[in-house]
Amino acid sequence: MLSTREAKTLVLENTPGRLSPEAIRKAREKMQALKFHPRDSLPNATALARAEALYVELTGTEREELGHSLAHFRAALDSQD
Repeated sequence: MLSTREAKTLVLENTPGRLSPEAIRKAREKMQALKFHPRDSLPNATALARAEALYVELTGTEREELGHSLAHFRAALDSQD
């Protein structure tokens, strides 16, 4: 909750009681490695860096078009969709 800064989690098990609390904790830690923001993905980070470097070099309508494309790409990454 935001007001109390308290975090709550819910663990759903197919067979309740089968896993020990320690096994659940280890499984959650293992899954945490799979969770990352799309902007942190190497291909996306590389594309952003290259586009930003090119943006600095461009002028006029080409720069404007790339700026719009960058904005759309960032919005897509932020939406995580």
